[in-house]
Amino acid sequence: MKKVIALFLFAFALCFFFACKHEPILPSRQVSFHDDIVPIVRSSCQHAGCHDPNDPNNEFVLDSVRSQYDNYVDAGRSNHSKLYESITDNNSDNIMPRPPYEPLTHRQIEFIYIWIAQGAKDN
Repeated sequence: MKKVIALFLFAFALCFFFACKHEPILPSRQVSFHDDIVPIVRSSCQHAGCHDPNDPNNEFVLDSVRSQYDNYVDAGRSNHSKLYESITDNNSDNIMPRPPYEPLTHRQIEFIYIWIAQGAKDN
């Protein structure tokens, strides 16, 4: 009976462990805004009608760290940042970039997560 209980507790612990969402492990290398994040933004977010810096009607231009901080990035807290939430939202009506554009890759999302977690520095 003790073995059955121990096995049940072990199985429960494994299920609990694998059910949790694991955050990326932060690398020792600093993610660079200019080298790592800007290329993602330029290729995936700065389309006509979206976050294009050339569009005078655009309210949210993704062209500098300063524009990122205005209520969209909570430096050091990726999961509390609207920027991160908008690229990982499970609701297809809210996710960025919006169709017909391709969603960000897992690697691109991870870079943005790490950049925010590392303090969202202008480097």
